[in-house]
Amino acid sequence: MITILRNKSKIKINLFSKIFFWIAFYSLTTSSSYSQCNCVCTGDNLITNFDFSAGDMGFNSSYNSKLPNTQLMPGDYTVNTNANGSNCCWKLVQDHTSGRGNMMLVDGANVPNEVVWSQTVTVKPNTTYIFAMWLSVFWNVNSPQLQFSINGQNFGPIFNPPPRQGSPSTYSTIPPTWEQFSECWYSGQGGTITIEIVNKNIQFAGNDYGIDDITLVECLNSNTLNLAISNDTAICQGDSITLTVIPNVGGGTYDWLPSGDSTQTITVSPNATTTYTVEYTKNNCGSTASCTVFVHPVPEVFSDFGPKEGCSELCVQFKDSSSIGSGSIASTTWYFSKSDSIAESNPYKCFVNNTDTVLTLLPSIKVVTNIGCESVYETFDTLKIFPLPKANFEASTLPPYRPNVNISFTDKSTGATEWFWNAGSLTSTEQNPTFVFEQETYDVCLTVKNKYRCADSVCKSIEVKSEIIIPNIFTPNEDGENDFFVIKGLRGSGNMLLIFNRWGRKIYESFDYKNDWNGTIINTEKLASDGTYYYIFVTHEKAEYSGYVTLLK
Repeated sequence: MITILRNKSKIKINLFSKIFFWIAFYSLTTSSSYSQCNCVCTGDNLITNFDFSAGDMGFNSSYNSKLPNTQLMPGDYTVNTNANGSNCCWKLVQDHTSGRGNMMLVDGANVPNEVVWSQTVTVKPNTTYIFAMWLSVFWNVNSPQLQFSINGQNFGPIFNPPPRQGSPSTYSTIPPTWEQFSECWYSGQGGTITIEIVNKNIQFAGNDYGIDDITLVECLNSNTLNLAISNDTAICQGDSITLTVIPNVGGGTYDWLPSGDSTQTITVSPNATTTYTVEYTKNNCGSTASCTVFVHPVPEVFSDFGPKEGCSELCVQFKDSSSIGSGSIASTTWYFSKSDSIAESNPYKCFVNNTDTVLTLLPSIKVVTNIGCESVYETFDTLKIFPLPKANFEASTLPPYRPNVNISFTDKSTGATEWFWNAGSLTSTEQNPTFVFEQETYDVCLTVKNKYRCADSVCKSIEVKSEIIIPNIFTPNEDGENDFFVIKGLRGSGNMLLIFNRWGRKIYESFDYKNDWNGTIINTEKLASDGTYYYIFVTHEKAEYSGYVTLLK
């Protein structure tokens, strides 16, 4: 719909290429070539490429056509979206309709009666038409003077719009405005006509302007009032809707029931299905129209969850018990944060808190019916996920770890307020305990708790073993002292010992050595000669030792 307010020959309008709209005109100044108008406009715009969206085509001009973004001289024109490309001072110029489309940019000459724009169209006989255009002035001096013409005959007054506000120094901040000019014209015998926009300016400076949205629309006399109103529609309870009545003749009054409004557009929010009726009156003529707004119920939400607090990772059962008076529930979605939701009625969800502070959530639920009505409910119960401490420790005594020697441990945990140590049969609640172990491998475990009573544990293995000491001399003379090749710290089974003489001959071997070599040669009862021998010893843990030992009887 288009509403036109007429002031002498100037009209402000929003117009499209395909139009079904209403306009109320007051009386125009009359002459022999045009008549008074009081009409309703309907039908198509007869002007092709009326908004220059197709570029420089479909019309004629006595002015010189230039390529877009080419500097214009008086008597030149171009079709472009960018006026600044044709004149550095034509700033902030945008087309009338969208602000980013084409328009006709004109550097007006001082030659009167030259045709700026023209087009040939076919009109009906004995029909009144409205010829209109939108005009924007680019300079603050010497505004354009233009007049409409049909078949070379001028009609209507000369249009002389006000100059552009400001000065060239302010053109980058103050954009020019668009104004519409229009006249009524009676077609007589009808047929093919040439419709024109003619220059009437005889001054050289200024006279720069833009033309857009040129229309030629049929005008019919009518005393019948017709109304179009919004179609019957449906909303959800608690929502609002805007109703608009569209008459074919403007300027009348509105009376809405049951709301009592008196405007063309009303916004209503009924609690139940309601029929709205409007009576439109103009010049003692009236018409009515109505539409029904159907109101659908929204769900009544009931929900709960538990547990409501606990240590990370906290697993929670959510439950939806929502209901609907009529219809059915189509979907349920639980929201826990902006990026975390589950589209289930009764989800079971686990939450992890990797921070050192309490994670507090306020779960909400959205329930949607089969009609599309929804209710969103934010629970009053908060969900709290407590952080875990981080258990860690290290042995402050450096390895190797020996039996029956104090071994100290240092707590490296974060967020801990309680400590419990376990190392085999040994325990402690000190933060930094000391333990004494026998020879063995131990799992030392630390469990810590924070102020929320949340716990974390860590275990580390340490090996406690005696030091391997291999003698460099022994005396197998059966005097009861140093009669065997004794390796201190020997433990376990599967330890290998090899003995070689100075010529590299193996004289002894054992793959499960028990500190029992008394100097005898392998597979004999003969005692090896005094001298130096080479040994290779490999523990059951694959630790390898080698060196020389002296045998003296």
